[in-house]
Amino acid sequence: GAASGGDAAGEPRRRRRSTLRGVAVSAGDAAVGLRQRAARWLAALLAHEPRRRRGSVLLYALRVAVQVFRQWARDRCPQQAASLAFQTVLSIVPTLALALSALRATGNIGAESTLVEFMSQTFIPVSPKDIAETLTRWSENVTFKTLGVAGLVLTLAVAFVMFNTLDRVMNDIWRTERRRPLAQKLVVFYAAITVLPLAAGLTLLKAQQAGLTDGFAGLLLGFGVSTAAAFTAIYVLPRTRVHLRAALAGSLVFAVLFEIAKALFKAYATEVAFAKYAGIYGAVAIVPILLLWIYYSWLVLLLGCEVAFAAQHLHLLERGDRRRRMSLERELLERVNGVVASRVMVAIAEAYLTGRKAISRRAIADRFDLSDEVVDRIVQRLKEADLVFEVEGDLVGLMPARPPSEIALADVLAAFRSDDVSDARPGRVTTRLDRVLREIDSDVRQKTGTLTLDQLVDR
Repeated sequence: GAASGGDAAGEPRRRRRSTLRGVAVSAGDAAVGLRQRAARWLAALLAHEPRRRRGSVLLYALRVAVQVFRQWARDRCPQQAASLAFQTVLSIVPTLALALSALRATGNIGAESTLVEFMSQTFIPVSPKDIAETLTRWSENVTFKTLGVAGLVLTLAVAFVMFNTLDRVMNDIWRTERRRPLAQKLVVFYAAITVLPLAAGLTLLKAQQAGLTDGFAGLLLGFGVSTAAAFTAIYVLPRTRVHLRAALAGSLVFAVLFEIAKALFKAYATEVAFAKYAGIYGAVAIVPILLLWIYYSWLVLLLGCEVAFAAQHLHLLERGDRRRRMSLERELLERVNGVVASRVMVAIAEAYLTGRKAISRRAIADRFDLSDEVVDRIVQRLKEADLVFEVEGDLVGLMPARPPSEIALADVLAAFRSDDVSDARPGRVTTRLDRVLREIDSDVRQKTGTLTLDQLVDR
């Protein structure tokens, strides 16, 4: 009976399996089977997709970290941070005085005190209240009455020096060949020390009145201010196009490292440094600790800038790594020729005809995957042939020496043609090979002599 029952129960299962195999299937059963297969396939896809996505994100972060490590040493970020820290010590009082002058001029005393107190609590982990009071008292002494004309000009110059250094370092990290003229730097500097503090002070005053500067809300606000400050520096200062995602990634790295270090640094300063060295240095013990903190702050800001640059140009940096595996001698031998030079000249003509006027050496190197040495050799040959010239100033880069319609492709190739084709040494016997080579050279000259650069530009 059990056996017969088992056979009876097994028969429907065998029939269902046969149905799924398409032996004797009805339309309803087929639809159910397809839905079940689709559901299993979708469930498997959803189960594996986050895993693949997590793996790709981790791999991408690792690739960016490798490039940041390489660029960090190349750009001498520790030395640059030390220079910025030294200039910060010299310019912190005049810069703060200029920043607070706009708030004083508008009569927002409450906003001024709120801004100084919040900045001290957010950016300085040791004795923020005492430092805020000291900086405010010092900044109030920076007036026309106490300094005079010469002193006020010197104060402005000292404050501008730190901004100019930061602008230079940021543009060096981003490999920008075009630099801001002095007038444009002064405009950005003026906005940074007047408009931004005025807007930040009034915003923080409203936030304090709403109770958003204390407790957990205050921590979130501090993290947001750190992120916004780094984002402004990374996105605005480089004189090139910075992607929003790259700038945000760099600013978040800065904010996380900054906030974590601030908590650890505060614990160390209060429980270790002050406890051991306060008896030796007294109140002056805060000075070396504050100097170390200023240096660290600049260090992580430059790290955030490096992260943004690596995230935006990751494929170019990795392509450069692959190119560097080829020896320089081999690259010079294979890339410095008329074919590559023709591509470069067409790119220069394209920039000129499309309104950009000039194209930088860096853009040429990135576009054609060339090293700086190869670009220098090609440009030098083109200059000697009077085909290009280089401009500097507001417009930086390479331009055609004359209109592209007047430069033939044969002119470019001739600048890189060797003299072995037309070897006419006295007493030398002309061979059949010589005649064939001259015919080939003549055909090339004839075909390329009528093609001008403007005809080769893709529009």
